Amino acid sequence: MLFTACKKEGVYTPSKKISRVYHTTPEGSKSLVASCTWNKDNTLDRIDYYSGGSISYSYNFTYEKKRVVKMSNYVDNKYYEYKYDGNKLKEIDYYRNGNLRRIYTFTYKGSTISEIEESYIDYKSADDRGPSGALDFIMPREFNQAYAKYQKQNPNPKATTEVTFYKLTWEKGNMVKAIVTEIEEGDNDEYVFEAKYDNKKNPMLGAALSEVQDIVNYRSKNNITESTERWDNGTEYYTVRYDYTYEGNYPKSFRKSWEEGGVGSSNIYTGYSGTTEYEYVK
Repeated sequence: MLFTACKKEGVYTPSKKISRVYHTTPEGSKSLVASCTWNKDNTLDRIDYYSGGSISYSYNFTYEKKRVVKMSNYVDNKYYEYKYDGNKLKEIDYYRNGNLRRIYTFTYKGSTISEIEESYIDYKSADDRGPSGALDFIMPREFNQAYAKYQKQNPNPKATTEVTFYKLTWEKGNMVKAIVTEIEEGDNDEYVFEAKYDNKKNPMLGAALSEVQDIVNYRSKNNITESTERWDNGTEYYTVRYDYTYEGNYPKSFRKSWEEGGVGSSNIYTGYSGTTEYEYVK
């Protein structure tokens, strides 16, 4: 699903297909975290997610003429419906327990998404905050993880409705900046994400997927080498760095480290999150 005006969005038939994703912890324990099953027409049938060596849950995909129209997670009883206008993605509707919970609408500048509006339909608790998974194939995984962490640290249990706006900046096919503005009960909060990239191919470019463990991003042409999220007027930050190994023009594995702190603060926290390895279909 390369998001250009001349190619249909929602179509993901990569020449280099990921088969399995492994993660090795800082202590050296390696485990399977995700596996992909592919259809004969080169579309993705499902993704299985593992915990403790067993399948924890799966996402299944429904297509119309190779274009994904629905993604379902039966264990968590949630699904996403994708709607299009010509070649462009128009809307994503997120349902949980049979109820419409959020609507995502998209605005374009030329052939790329420039703005996203996220509207809450059923906003009940702090547990509903953070990305629903619908934007995981657009926003880099580290953005979604850090943004969800930020939202849980800043709950507003009295809120009944909310609208979130995402303003995206692109350079050479990569999303280099996102400014997120939350509006709830008249209060505005701003969150900024910035990223740097390598010059190698991203194997997940265009995949309409959700919550794939240790897959970094789906939307950008290349692979993220560094990302930084800032909030509280830029005084708080969270930075992640990736050190890749490659198989030809594609990433084979990456080592991830992170740093978190505040501008001018002596309390800087750093860590190493282990190594992720991709196994491709032969």
